[in-house]
Amino acid sequence: MNKKGKTTIWLNQFMALVLLVSTIYILIPENVKIDVEKTKVKIIKMINTPT
Repeated sequence: MNKKGKTTIWLNQFMALVLLVSTIYILIPENVKIDVEKTKVKIIKMINTPT
């Protein structure tokens, strides 16, 4: 398969995922909560932990 075909398949899958997530958020916005602060804290803690 050529490169353009692979890109098109990847883009179609990504757009389908975006459409699905946005539809869920539109239908039930009170049940969908995106907590960005805790995510950032967890990422910072993981980066700062010694290996």
